Amino acid sequence: MGKTIKILLDDKEILVTILFSGRKSISAEAAGHNHLLVRSSSLISENEIAVFLSKRQNSIFRLLHEYDTRLALREAALTEGIYVYGNKVRVQTAAQKGIAPRSGRAEILPDRIKVFSPEPENEELTKSIIINALGKYMMPACRELNEKVYKAFCTAGFRVPYAKVTLKNMSSRWGSCSAVGGKISINIKLIHFPPKCLESVFYHEYAHFVYQNHSNNFYSVLHMLYPDYDKQHTFLK
Repeated sequence: MGKTIKILLDDKEILVTILFSGRKSISAEAAGHNHLLVRSSSLISENEIAVFLSKRQNSIFRLLHEYDTRLALREAALTEGIYVYGNKVRVQTAAQKGIAPRSGRAEILPDRIKVFSPEPENEELTKSIIINALGKYMMPACRELNEKVYKAFCTAGFRVPYAKVTLKNMSSRWGSCSAVGGKISINIKLIHFPPKCLESVFYHEYAHFVYQNHSNNFYSVLHMLYPDYDKQHTFLK
């Protein structure tokens, strides 16, 4: 039987529905806006569950934000609109003849996204067209940031590679890097946040070219080159 409680994570009220069972571990998933579904052993107390979630609040906030993002994109039906670099824009769909089935294109404008589709009433196709367009829209900013951050590290005397940047739809992290291959992967979901959040992730990943961990030395380099890191990264927690 389930029980619903309220907890505070970083001063934000989160609704938590707990399903007790014979399992030994605790798992959490997003069940709604600021709402978690937690599966736990019946031997674990509510207080222990709250402590577990508090220790993992960054991961919890990522789960909740990704839920909201998926919901917003699904419902972009497109009446509510979606966020592009922190600004809410509306979505317009229009039929376009002469293009292959299951294909289409989108134009991203300052106040709206115009979607041209052979099936404008097909919301899943519209969503797919939007995601593809957002990736293309995001790449120029990624190239500029890659150049900027690379130069910042070189100027500071760090020997780092000029990264090869790819966009990925990642579920549990905002970016990743391969120090050996000189590659950085950026989560396409960052398109929904203010541009400074994307910049903070670039600095974070470039710092991993210097230190492949999250040690004090790693954060010393990161904060030296990007003093605004903690402020901007707060949006991603």
